[in-house]
Amino acid sequence: MKIFNNKQYRFLATGLALFSVVIFTTISCEKEKFDDTKYGSITGQVFDADGNDNGTNMTLEGAIVTTTPASSSVTTDAEGKFSISNIPTGDVIVVVNKQDYSQKSTTVNVAENKSTDMVIQMSRIDRKSTVDFLLHTPEQEAINQEINLELAWALRSSVKFSDTIFDIRLIESNNEVVILAENLQDTTCALTKLKYETTYFWQLDLKEEDDGVIIKTSPMWSFKTKDFPDFPIVYSKMENGIYNIYSKAFEVDTTEINITEKESSSNWMPIYNKTRSHIAFSTNRTIDPQIYLMKKNGEGAFPITEFPNVGFHNQGEGFCWSPDNQRIIYSHFDKLYSIKTTGTGLELMAIAPATRHFKKMDWNEHTNKIIIQTIGEKIFDGEIYIMDPDGSNMTLLVANTPGREGSPSLSIDGSKYIYTHDADGFEDESGRSLNNKIYIQNVDGTGDILDVSHAKIVGTNDINPRFSPNGSKIIFENVDNTGEGKHTIMIMDLEGNDRQKFNEGEMPSWG
Repeated sequence: MKIFNNKQYRFLATGLALFSVVIFTTISCEKEKFDDTKYGSITGQVFDADGNDNGTNMTLEGAIVTTTPASSSVTTDAEGKFSISNIPTGDVIVVVNKQDYSQKSTTVNVAENKSTDMVIQMSRIDRKSTVDFLLHTPEQEAINQEINLELAWALRSSVKFSDTIFDIRLIESNNEVVILAENLQDTTCALTKLKYETTYFWQLDLKEEDDGVIIKTSPMWSFKTKDFPDFPIVYSKMENGIYNIYSKAFEVDTTEINITEKESSSNWMPIYNKTRSHIAFSTNRTIDPQIYLMKKNGEGAFPITEFPNVGFHNQGEGFCWSPDNQRIIYSHFDKLYSIKTTGTGLELMAIAPATRHFKKMDWNEHTNKIIIQTIGEKIFDGEIYIMDPDGSNMTLLVANTPGREGSPSLSIDGSKYIYTHDADGFEDESGRSLNNKIYIQNVDGTGDILDVSHAKIVGTNDINPRFSPNGSKIIFENVDNTGEGKHTIMIMDLEGNDRQKFNEGEMPSWG
């Protein structure tokens, strides 16, 4: 065993003593430093500054309370109370946050080993003042808009609006307000089947989703739809037991327009005037078929006839425009009348042969001749004449032969006429035809009769033919000869070739 000498021992003892002093001093200093920080606590309660509707205080549950310098983060209870302990003494900033309320900051002095109590009043954010509506489409006062479009908008706000919904009001110019949508969560809304040439106004209500209270109403925005299209063809179509009048263009993707959609009565036999600005048509708005005029968009409809357009097997089919567009001629039993488009100036033009009534007709501008069908008591008892506008020089073109005849019309230059006849000569009291064809013949009787229905499907009838405005085409209907199939409007050339389907419908007019 090694024995330290006295010198070594003294050195060791001195070192240990110095190390002990350092350790003690260090520990003593740290203890003294820790003891310099003193702590207290904060308790409080958070209220809505405006209180309840009945004037009583309203505590706020779920408010988040923090301090600066940082300490624990706590949330108020059901009574709006909170408590934070172990907060260093001195001035402390207490910060309170709650959704839909403005942040609240309050400075309090925390005393050692004491609880500082405080009451905090929070003010609800005026959400109305924090939100702006941003219009996307269509732009304000936009013009030439499609009748099918999308309304789009956005919100700009400094507060959260995820719990809100929209109501949309649409106002048609000079019309009543329509609630377009309610409780809409999206910021878009699709509109369909608007009117052409119409100004629309629309407005939003931003609402609370839970109680429906309106937060803010948007400005009133507006747009105008495009002008009514100049579609070249009008026709009728039976739907839900009534006839409506439609117009359509030749393009395949063109949507047909129901011109008389809002009418509860039947409207049929539409005929354009020369400029395609107005349509004459038959309607049972007054029970018996009368002739009305309307603009090409369906507006401004009014009656012009004094007597109903009726007769043997004629329910509103016998009328046409005068070449100058100033008058309408129409049949009333055995009489042919002329009346101004204002509904005045009624004149008797002609009287049909004995025991016969006038039916369909056409007035040619180039020759100033009227081609007209007369019909007897039986529906297959038809004849076709041509005459002067005063009823004179009535000349028979097509005599009463076995089978139905009908729908005479003159070519552009008036040298030819088109009509229909049942080639099978079938005669039935109900008016059924088995093989109705379209024929073209010279007015002077020369030349051959041209069958332009040679390409039609067997078992169908071609009916209601008319020459196109430029004279190069024929528009007509094709229908199953049972009378139960749908009517299809078709177009073909003057030789009966290139038969093409245009649309489902009846009684077409090519303006």
